[in-house]
Amino acid sequence: MRDPSFNQPRVVGPVDHPLERLFADIERSRQVLRHLLDSRKPGSSIQVLEAREESRAALERFVATLVAHQLPVPRRINDELALVRRLCAHARAPYRKVLPPEKRSQSDSHPD
Repeated sequence: MRDPSFNQPRVVGPVDHPLERLFADIERSRQVLRHLLDSRKPGSSIQVLEAREESRAALERFVATLVAHQLPVPRRINDELALVRRLCAHARAPYRKVLPPEKRSQSDSHPD
């Protein structure tokens, strides 16, 4: 005998799926960053950098989960992640110790 509810539409409530939570993290980080950039005040560059790092981390977690589940990564997400990575790297660059070319080759061959 067939289940009588077989042809009945299922009522689905809010789904608590890991991808949805991860995407919600992305949305929250975007909102925080947008708010900081809109209300830019002197001395807030550290907060903007931290917000960008959080946005990058949220995107990285989302993409890693998609890849782990063998799901395609939307092009917009890939593009946004690439952009945020570049912005984060560029913002951190002045704080890196820059070695002269002759020292770079020595430090590459002899890791500390």
